[in-house]
Amino acid sequence: MAASSHCSRHKASDISFFMSVEFITYHEKFKDAFRALNVAWIQKYFKIEPKDLEQLEQPEGCIADGGQIFFVLVEGQVAGTCAMYKQEAGRYELAKMAVDPQFQGRGLSNILMQKSEEWVKAQQGVEIYIRSNTVLTPAITLYKKHGFIEVPSQGQDPEYARCNIEMIKKI
Repeated sequence: MAASSHCSRHKASDISFFMSVEFITYHEKFKDAFRALNVAWIQKYFKIEPKDLEQLEQPEGCIADGGQIFFVLVEGQVAGTCAMYKQEAGRYELAKMAVDPQFQGRGLSNILMQKSEEWVKAQQGVEIYIRSNTVLTPAITLYKKHGFIEVPSQGQDPEYARCNIEMIKKI
């Protein structure tokens, strides 16, 4: 009886109740997971573009330029990832966010959003910028939930043909 009472206080989607969840920064051993998770979602909806290849083949460049790549591990397995690319002093681009389909709907994207934003604040960041596509409705909803607002487009994105929405959040 106590067990069912205990379980009723937790949603089935509350992954932290059921499993060990860890948030970490980039380590070379997760390079392939960063690439695989992102290739999967990009190819599902779009095509891989030259900028994608640059970022996915050389993720260390993100860190060398003052950014960071983050992972959520579930039971030691990479379940999600995102990157913060430093654009200029105080401004970062949130990009390459992906959650393994078997872990979607369990709040991991919220962890990635929250923890990566905390990292930007610790770097004295003042703004986070997102380039996306409106066909990615769950992603757009997530960004809005976390305080991002749509801004007028500056025209065709020079790096990604797929981008049709730009969003920012002041920190």
